[in-house]
Amino acid sequence: MRFSKPKRMGSAGSKPAAKKKAAGPKPKAKAGSYSKYKGIRKDFENPKLPQDFTPAKIEQYKKQNLSKISAVENAGKLESADIVVEWRGQTAHATVRYAYKDSDGKIKYGERTAKAGGGGYDKESAAISGALNASPEFLKLAFDAREKGNDPGYGVTLSKGQASTPYYGEGVGVSSTRASLKRMGYDMEQVADTKTASVYTLRKAKKTTASGKK
Repeated sequence: MRFSKPKRMGSAGSKPAAKKKAAGPKPKAKAGSYSKYKGIRKDFENPKLPQDFTPAKIEQYKKQNLSKISAVENAGKLESADIVVEWRGQTAHATVRYAYKDSDGKIKYGERTAKAGGGGYDKESAAISGALNASPEFLKLAFDAREKGNDPGYGVTLSKGQASTPYYGEGVGVSSTRASLKRMGYDMEQVADTKTASVYTLRKAKKTTASGKK
């Protein structure tokens, strides 16, 4: 009868070598984990502010704006929106409800409101722009336009070389806001207009081919 040779044992007390795990794919960097808007951030390194700004006030101003830039860097991609402007007496109240895609590709929703009263300017566009300026997803369109060197037109102020971030101009007229959104890739269409309310929809603009077809 044949016997199999005994297996050679390791030294006393030694543990078997642990198996090495295969290196998996590196995790993807999260959106906004880097400085996307370097040009805008640079304006706040040595901001030109009024002389009555104290050092403490300057630091507070810089902190607020850098925080806003970070919020916009991490904002999702705008998909669509519905805009309702209601007139209550002499005051325009705007409500913007919108859908956006987050860094994981999931659709999420947001809502912003603003109002404009007084007189001597276009209150409807002021209320709309006030709501858009409160949304990081809408501001992302303006920030991207500035960083890429695009001109959105009169409805958006890019604030190049100034101690300010891009924003939607308030009181510039709805037509100017619509034209700027169009330049940034979105169609804003009015779908209802009464004495007490106006309703708009915002959708991604359809790309036109060389033949002129959408």
